[in-house]
Amino acid sequence: MAELQEDLANQKDDKAGLAAVHQLGLSKDPAALGVLVDALQNRSDRIRIDAATALGTSKDPRATDALLNTIQDLTQDQTVQFAAARALANLRDPRAAAPLLKAMRLHEQDASESLLALGALAVPALIDGLREAETNAAASKLLIKMGSTGVDALTELLQHHDEVPYARTAAASTLAEIEDPRADEALKQALKSGDLLLTAAAYRFLIRKGDAGTEPQLIKALNAYGNLAMAEDFVVSGNATLKAAADDWVRRNHLILQGRTSESDIVYWAGRDPSVKRLALFHFDNSLTSASGIAPVQSTGMAFVPGKWGSALSVGQGGVVKYPLPNNLSFLNGTIEMWISPKLDGTDPSYTKHNHPLLLYISPAKDQFVVSESTSGEFYAGTVVKNQFKGTGGGSIRDWKAGTWHHIAFTYSSGPEHQRLYVDGRLVAESKGPMPAPDSGAGSFDVGTYPNADYLPGFVVDELQISSGEKSPSAIRGSALRADPFADRP
Repeated sequence: MAELQEDLANQKDDKAGLAAVHQLGLSKDPAALGVLVDALQNRSDRIRIDAATALGTSKDPRATDALLNTIQDLTQDQTVQFAAARALANLRDPRAAAPLLKAMRLHEQDASESLLALGALAVPALIDGLREAETNAAASKLLIKMGSTGVDALTELLQHHDEVPYARTAAASTLAEIEDPRADEALKQALKSGDLLLTAAAYRFLIRKGDAGTEPQLIKALNAYGNLAMAEDFVVSGNATLKAAADDWVRRNHLILQGRTSESDIVYWAGRDPSVKRLALFHFDNSLTSASGIAPVQSTGMAFVPGKWGSALSVGQGGVVKYPLPNNLSFLNGTIEMWISPKLDGTDPSYTKHNHPLLLYISPAKDQFVVSESTSGEFYAGTVVKNQFKGTGGGSIRDWKAGTWHHIAFTYSSGPEHQRLYVDGRLVAESKGPMPAPDSGAGSFDVGTYPNADYLPGFVVDELQISSGEKSPSAIRGSALRADPFADRP
């Protein structure tokens, strides 16, 4: 220990000092903590950064005061202060949240990761961040990513009428992007006042709800507090009245719409994207034929069992249910959604021994398009082209009980190039980048099993709906909360 301390005190370059910090970070010797704390005052920024990081991974609660002092020491380089803030967050100390939020401007990705890892511990600092112009946008973005975690605190901020106006509007615009019934109710109550500033902040929520008669209030808000992003959203919302008002607003303000520039998902009136067209709907109510008359090209070893509504499809070991591919499934842009029920409890070894496909296409070249449960007990969805998987995966069935029903949805787009997986209406995984399409030809796809599987398929399938476009998160949530099956006519 004394030798390492001497290396830190006497090094002529960074090499010996950095090596010493590394060894101290790995050391189990309690005295190492004191040496690392002293290293926070070393003349080398690199050594101070590594010392802070080592203190954060030490999990020693005595490190918190030293790290906090480093954050607050204005003589320290900003990179050292940031390293200390990340280390403090690694020790689960909520005092790291405020300095990390301020560091978002220079270290967005790393600071964001640390704040999201803090979760609920970071929420008070993020709410305070909504009150400051410098951190307002970053705090909102993080609270949206946290979803339900920050809803109660945001609701409280929204209800405080003595707050500065932009803090309440920030709460409203943030809640408008969170899929949670509490967020919906908070916005409904707040918007009853007719406050145009709040309406402008929560306009995306009102478009998504699509309640008849709310267009005049939205148009007033656009005229009073509108901006180009709001006008763009009006134009693409699918509501003709809002589009006409936005076109007029753009003309009066001598602006030009050159396509949508916002990074946020498009919001559609009442959640209905006019570009999303149903390709196929299978009720499986004592019939394999779809609502539009599509019959299977092959079916063996299957049975109808009690479903989410009516009956559902259960494929037995070695069974096959295949449907024609052309016009019924798109590999470029689409939404696959269904209700599924595990035949066994989610902890059964069958689910970690075998993959259990829910929908599967295998091309002549052995490429795949697949939505499946995996041997990890999670779900994955995407394509396998030339033995390379591209898609997304997440969720878990470990807590599922045999016979319970759950909504699964996979959305994918060749435009924004992302793939999203939802379980029970909640986004559980998202991947970005192109998803190569398998070769198609005139093949067929399987439902409920791997073709001719030599094991018992793990799920019963009901209300399988395939669409040609990517449904929005709110539309998926609406599907998951349905009290009735899909209508035969969309």
